[in-house]
Amino acid sequence: MSIVSWLLKSKSDMAKKNTPCVKLGKYTLTSHAQNRVADPTRKTRKRDVIDNLFTRPHAITKTKTDSSGRPSYNRIGKRITTSINPRNTNVVSLRPVSDSEEKKYNLIRRNGRYVKKSK
Repeated sequence: MSIVSWLLKSKSDMAKKNTPCVKLGKYTLTSHAQNRVADPTRKTRKRDVIDNLFTRPHAITKTKTDSSGRPSYNRIGKRITTSINPRNTNVVSLRPVSDSEEKKYNLIRRNGRYVKKSK
C-alpha cells in the first residue's frame, strides 16, 4: 500500500483489530500504530504521521529496550511522538507530544504545533 492509498484509507478501516501493516517509505506502520491514529481520544491525524516520519524531528531519543527485549526510540515531531523499532523500522506506536517532552526538548506550542524556543 502506498502513502497516498494509506492517506485515503478510512479511519474506520484503520480501527479494526487486525489491520494489515502499511509500508510508508522505509517505515512499516503496524496495526497498533494505525489503531492509535484512528482513536478519536488521541487527536492525531494521518498527515501528522507522514510529517513526523519524513521531516526533520525536533528530537530523537536514545534507543531503549523494554522488559521483553524489544528496542525502540522516539521521534518527537511537530504534533506527535512516534515509537520506532530500530531493528526493522516498524512504527510501533504514536501519541501526541507530552508536556514533559515539551519542557525537556525546549519546545513551545504555536498554532497547534510544537516549535523550538528561540534563545
